[in-house]
Amino acid sequence: MKQYENMVVIFLDILGSKEMSSFEEKYKIHRIFHESVKTSQDLQDTEEKDHVAYTRKLFSFSDCAYFFFYKYKPNIDESRKDINKLFQVALFNTSLMTLRLLNEGYLIRGGVTYGSAYFDELSFFRPSS
Repeated sequence: MKQYENMVVIFLDILGSKEMSSFEEKYKIHRIFHESVKTSQDLQDTEEKDHVAYTRKLFSFSDCAYFFFYKYKPNIDESRKDINKLFQVALFNTSLMTLRLLNEGYLIRGGVTYGSAYFDELSFFRPSS
């Protein structure tokens, strides 16, 4: 049954993207985000990474806003679930991408939260407050 799940949600926004008119500039940002996530997801789905307890998903909201969702995989034993470790993994992975963006000269802003949300292969949403 589909339902909300507790997860770490991270939002990143590239500042100044409205002024970017160059395809190459926007494509560079697109590649930085999606290559990083694809590499992690490809590794996560291999047999040697069966021990990894979490899964993550990235959504692009526009050409400059990105949402990352980190949650425990289904059927992970409760004894392996540690919210502090999930935050550490999420923040570490995001910091690598953030540093790459900063090194390329982009300014970013964002936020991190933990709570109920839902995502599938199409998109995401959370309960109304």
